Amino acid sequence: EFQKMVEENEEPYQAEEGGARRKWVARVAILLVIVGVVVAVLTNREQVNEGLQAFIQWVKENPVLGPFILCGAYVVSTVFFIPGSVLTIGAGVAFKLAYESTWQALLVGALAVWVGASLGASVSMLLGRFVFKEYFQRVARKYPLMAAVDKAIESEGLKLMVLLRLSPLIPFNVLNYLMGVTGIRFGDYLLGCVGMVPGTLVYVFIGTTISDITQASQGTSEESGLILVLFVVGSVLACGGIVWVSVVARKHLNEQLRLQQAGQGEPESVEIQ
Repeated sequence: EFQKMVEENEEPYQAEEGGARRKWVARVAILLVIVGVVVAVLTNREQVNEGLQAFIQWVKENPVLGPFILCGAYVVSTVFFIPGSVLTIGAGVAFKLAYESTWQALLVGALAVWVGASLGASVSMLLGRFVFKEYFQRVARKYPLMAAVDKAIESEGLKLMVLLRLSPLIPFNVLNYLMGVTGIRFGDYLLGCVGMVPGTLVYVFIGTTISDITQASQGTSEESGLILVLFVVGSVLACGGIVWVSVVARKHLNEQLRLQQAGQGEPESVEIQ
């Protein structure tokens, strides 16, 4: 009977250990696939450019199905760090040539790109959360400042995401995965994608001014003034977002220190400025 009791007690631990092992195998597999595709893209840029050019040409020739396929392609490109600006500008080129209407091309292209980018950003964020968050949370518990920043992002996630999405200087693909390891609520993260609308409209509009698909695949345009304005305004907003997080993080850190001191019966110290 004693042996039976021991075996019964061991079964839950073995099941838990097996589940944890399978989870880590899945995490490593996902990470290896993402890294492998990113490396392949970086080492074969010319072939990727040619593929994007052919895809933009296909979208132009299929104006009904094209927006839906473009949306799906944007999801894949977001997850695997394929340059999204090429697809965004290319959407403007393809739909302008297909519809022969700037406004129709701008509306359809921007909508397809924004929906695809939002879905891709959500998938990337959830992958980052599944693969890295558990490790990040263990590290954050050891460092009060890191935990405070995480808490600030959690409490002010929507405002922060809108500000960061407005800036073209913030690496889009990297930010998606980075947000996955934080405590930001998924709803706030998803709503923050509205911050991508201005940049999406600008880049698709630039595409409508280009008549050469090859030029679009290279991400070049004569509308450098619009891009410059977007970068300047976006940079200011991104700096505002960083300052906002630092202020809120300082507030949470001071609150955490006060709670620790109250629990230990120590006098309150000077707040962090």
